[in-house]
Amino acid sequence: DAVLTGHLHRQFTAKREVTVGVGSHAVTLLQVSTATSSRNRSQPNAFAVVEAGEGGFDAVSEVWDGTRFVTRTQD
Repeated sequence: DAVLTGHLHRQFTAKREVTVGVGSHAVTLLQVSTATSSRNRSQPNAFAVVEAGEGGFDAVSEVWDGTRFVTRTQD
């Protein structure tokens, strides 16, 4: 499962174990940045590309390097 959030103009990805209903499971929290704002909170503008499939999903960050958006892999 994934929780997608935004509006803070900061980018952050984390995996957490949470309890939802009965039992617990891993949830990925994906806080996406902003692609167009000048209020970038000391981080470059960026956006996330999320690809979902039957086996789960992958998220890739595209980060502004001053000239263009470049792919940044998640740690």
